[in-house]
Amino acid sequence: MTLAYHGSPNNFDSFNTNDVFLAKSEYEALSYGPNLYKVEFDSEPKWETPTIYVIKKEQVKNIVKL
Repeated sequence: MTLAYHGSPNNFDSFNTNDVFLAKSEYEALSYGPNLYKVEFDSEPKWETPTIYVIKKEQVKNIVKL
């Protein structure tokens, strides 16, 4: 499992897009919105940058609002 973070202006329980953009740090995630989520996913990401993972929504195993 890999741990990452998602920042959003909205509250939600699950992702509704095929591609999920996750930040590697809490600080980076907060630049996308004030609602912070800790996300655990499995398998390799579709692609990544030094600060971001992009995964398929099916890879998400757990979401916790912080």
